[in-house]
Amino acid sequence: MRLLIFFSIIILCSCNMNNKNVGGKKYPELNKVFEDILEAGTTGTNITRMELEITGNIQGKGKLYYSHVPFVRKHFIDLEGTVDEKVETDWYDEKCLIIYEPADSLVKGEIVVNFKVY
Repeated sequence: MRLLIFFSIIILCSCNMNNKNVGGKKYPELNKVFEDILEAGTTGTNITRMELEITGNIQGKGKLYYSHVPFVRKHFIDLEGTVDEKVETDWYDEKCLIIYEPADSLVKGEIVVNFKVY
C-alpha cells in the first residue's frame, strides 16, 4: 500500500499542471504589418497545448497569422470590429510567431494578445 501511494505521489509531482504565459502584450498600431515572437519561458518543460487569446477593437479589417518558429504554416484569425478570439490547439514549443497584416493603411485600433502553454 505504501508503495502504491509513493508511486502515485511521484506521478502527480512529475506531471506539469502549471501553465506558463506571456500576459497581455498590447499592439496599438494596427495600420501596418508587424511580427513578434511570443515566448513563454518554459525551458525544460513538456509542452503539449497552447492557448492564444486576442481581445481588443479594430476599425477596419486585419489578419493575425500564428505559427511555430520558424514560420511554416499559415494559421490565421480574421480580425474586425470588437475582437474576442481564442485558439486552443496542440503545441510543442515555448514560442509562437505572430504576424499581423492590416487590410489597408486606414485600419485603427488596438489588440491585446495572451499566449499560454500547458
